[in-house]
Amino acid sequence: TLLNGWLTKPLKARDLKRAIQESVSSSSTTTPAMTATTTATPTKVNNGFAKIAEPFVCGGTAASFASCVIHPIDLAKVRMQLFGQANPAGTPIPGFPTILSQMIKKDGVVSIYKGVDAAIGRQMVYGTARIGLHRTFSNALVERNNGQPLPFLLKTLSGMASGSIAVCIGTPFDIALVRLQADSMVPLDQRRNYKNVF
Repeated sequence: TLLNGWLTKPLKARDLKRAIQESVSSSSTTTPAMTATTTATPTKVNNGFAKIAEPFVCGGTAASFASCVIHPIDLAKVRMQLFGQANPAGTPIPGFPTILSQMIKKDGVVSIYKGVDAAIGRQMVYGTARIGLHRTFSNALVERNNGQPLPFLLKTLSGMASGSIAVCIGTPFDIALVRLQADSMVPLDQRRNYKNVF
């Protein structure tokens, strides 16, 4: 062989050129096969429980955290909406900073989180279902559409369907939230003194 010849006689320029050419040609013949083998390997899709539950868990957690942060402002909004029923006509409606400061002075900081358990329960049901179902419906529609992006109409239908189902599930918690927030506005002898959402 050529290698044995190199070991028994001095290396010539033409032999070196020939070896380089053979090396290049052998590399060019094996590379396409290796590339074809690599690209032919199918990609496995992870459809396990963790992947399915991910949008539900992430959506519910994010919605619950946001509800805890925004709850004092939401409570002030409800009080502003019901202010006209508890006060004589023509009384100016105070802004939400005034309402919150008055609640803190009268009943402490805990008062501005009245009904927060109902708000968290609502988001754990409504927020989890709304975001999780929308992702689930969208993934199923994309799969039926051969992996192509969804048109606007299908995206709209997916959002409407997931939102409608979530509202039906979360409405009881929404009612409890409003009752808990409004109970502290009525006179003491008329309060129901709800302890929690249940």
